[in-house]
Amino acid sequence: MTTRSGGFRDRQLGPTLAHAARHPFYREHWARHRDTSGALDPWELLAALPPTEKRHLSEDISPMLDDGDEIVGVGFSSGSTGSAMTRYFTARERTLVGAFAQAAAGAAPAGGPRPLRLDFLSTWHGVGGADTSGAVLVPGTVVDDEHAERTVHMLRRRFTAPGVASRVSMLSGGVVGVHAFTRYLVDNGIPVSDFAIGVVGLFGGYPGRSRLAWLGEYWRCPVLDSFSVSECRGKALVCPHCGYLEFDPQLVAQAVALDSPELVTAGTARLAVTELYPFGIAQPVVKYLTGDLVEVLEDTSACHPGHVGGLRRIGRVETSVVASVDGTTTVLVPSQVLYDAFDRPGVCRADFRSTLSGVTVNDLAQPHVHASLSETEGVLRLQCRYRPDDSGIDCAGEALAALRSWPAARAWADRGRLVIDVVADPATAPPRAKFA
Repeated sequence: MTTRSGGFRDRQLGPTLAHAARHPFYREHWARHRDTSGALDPWELLAALPPTEKRHLSEDISPMLDDGDEIVGVGFSSGSTGSAMTRYFTARERTLVGAFAQAAAGAAPAGGPRPLRLDFLSTWHGVGGADTSGAVLVPGTVVDDEHAERTVHMLRRRFTAPGVASRVSMLSGGVVGVHAFTRYLVDNGIPVSDFAIGVVGLFGGYPGRSRLAWLGEYWRCPVLDSFSVSECRGKALVCPHCGYLEFDPQLVAQAVALDSPELVTAGTARLAVTELYPFGIAQPVVKYLTGDLVEVLEDTSACHPGHVGGLRRIGRVETSVVASVDGTTTVLVPSQVLYDAFDRPGVCRADFRSTLSGVTVNDLAQPHVHASLSETEGVLRLQCRYRPDDSGIDCAGEALAALRSWPAARAWADRGRLVIDVVADPATAPPRAKFA
């Protein structure tokens, strides 16, 4: 499965592949495809090319500069799932990407004052929240109580600049930052009626169902999640109904089989993304395996026909429960399902080192849960151990029901091929850095 909705993607895929082929890494990585590349349609060629992995980006793809190119910026990936990758941006790339962004903004409806969007600054994930063409950005931060109070002041403030809205109406930032700020407001008794926020945008992590519901309950407006990877510039807005990923036009998404480099059009798969030229001039990123698992939406899972055949994210490869039985690789429980199953009262959370003294409830970090898979006489046993909190709530039954809600787990359990145990264990270790 490949996102090929035409327009910018159709125009730029060929130039993207041709430009990347000049880079020493891709010349070697694509060596056996170079002789036939001229005879293939760009989409066919992209499907045939081998994927790029994190180890390639961090070790092999150094910047490629033409005569007169000047490096004017440096970005980096978080490195939370491996070594960090440094990305270099040239003056030519900045100019071309700026023109692309300006053209996109020019297509936005005109008229009325420009909205104000408060954006929580973040250098961890390398990308901003859901873009809103024409919005005026206001910086915010929650590093300590004083900065949180200044952010509250900016949201309460009335502005008088000509052509600009009088109140901040949009809030965006990383999942943890927005959650920490909202927790600060709730724990300090600051009502949402003090503000004029009409939409909240999230990026940089998996918020989970309960967290999304809690944020929506406080802000009383749509809470929009976006998916992104710090190795590429761009994002995908997440449909709140079916999880469909609507990628920015400069990104091409592909569903790669779980156990081979072949593309698939149904079921679960690994996600690969390509950043289209003029993005990535100095360091092209083509068919990059992000480490995420996706599911191809069908008639029964998509919320409307336009989303059928699209992708929704279901978790991380390294923290999902994957089994290889009878020659078939199956995602028994994806990490997002595992996360949601234990994202509830009764489960202890990792300590969150917040400098906000006004925050009294520690629900910012991820739950302590560890899943292990074993096999005895053809029967798989999935044991999920979690650390109970001090509430005394027994949530094992609810967690088990949530785990069995995933179709593959339910089908294997119904056939007697899978047994799921949920065990409360005070010694359960903290979760991995990027659990879901």
